[in-house]
Amino acid sequence: MGYSDGAWRAFLAAVDGSERIASLLLVESGGAVGKTPWRVLVKMIRYAIPPSEKNMRKAAAWLMPGNVPVAEEMACARAGLGYRTRSPWPQRLKDEELQAISAPTLLVYGGESVLGDPGAAATRARQLIPRCEVEIFPGATHGLLFQGRDVDAALDRILRFAGRHDPVKAQQAN
Repeated sequence: MGYSDGAWRAFLAAVDGSERIASLLLVESGGAVGKTPWRVLVKMIRYAIPPSEKNMRKAAAWLMPGNVPVAEEMACARAGLGYRTRSPWPQRLKDEELQAISAPTLLVYGGESVLGDPGAAATRARQLIPRCEVEIFPGATHGLLFQGRDVDAALDRILRFAGRHDPVKAQQAN
């Protein structure tokens, strides 16, 4: 399972048709399937320069309206400021890459996500990924797993998909 940038990275692990991947659960995968508008990229860069708590709060308010980061979340964000990835910026995957995904795939989007057009991404994913399901939660934002009325419904959808496709069941804690 991957969320946001993690969803793009999970896509990359699956584009070779790897049999080692039981299923893909991808939440708010941004531009991996659909197009990320240039205005979104420009806004992200503007929030990142200079990196500050004020800009991180502005970015959070834009990505997930109504979600006010708590102290622990801000501490984690500050801790990550020095992180530099060697991976490229997440890019839209080619048709052939999406067609090569052999694992059952669930894409979950917030209908009001600012990262792109979830409807267009859903259409492309259904056309190209052989075993693909898509769930769009109308009114939800990029923070659909963290806030709003759709959290429980999104988690339930993810768990039902995993239950059908994951060959190893988690043991219930006593």
